[in-house]
Amino acid sequence: MDIAEEGQAVAHDDTLHRFVKASEDYLEYDHDDARWVPTKRAFKRDANGISAYSARVLESGGLTPSDVARDQQDAVFGMAMTRVTGCGLKAVHEPLLPASRVVDPAHSLIQGKLNMKPSSTERDELRAAAIHSSGLLPPPPARFVSG
Repeated sequence: MDIAEEGQAVAHDDTLHRFVKASEDYLEYDHDDARWVPTKRAFKRDANGISAYSARVLESGGLTPSDVARDQQDAVFGMAMTRVTGCGLKAVHEPLLPASRVVDPAHSLIQGKLNMKPSSTERDELRAAAIHSSGLLPPPPARFVSG
């Protein structure tokens, strides 16, 4: 797997993948589009930003977006970097080393302006970007029902 240098910008033509638990806290059913989409809570941030995984780095190691999921209860969604940067956000490679999971070298952080964690408004924009970028991989379990 190619490991990007820490702090290096994620390429503009890359895609970032994020995993969430398949629950009403993180997913909702969009009846107009007949598909599951992430909620705003799916973009929970920590002190440094929002964790995601670079598709380019994953692919260099023979991995796929579905490998980002920690278990069968996780759903994974993608965000095109063109949409992330279109929100005024950026993403930098932040490999988790030593790696405890095979995907950890592909870890990246989505950040707001001035390297800060994204604001609530920026998280809304990021959610819209994710909804327009791709669907969920895999779809939520059949027993998961959104109210």
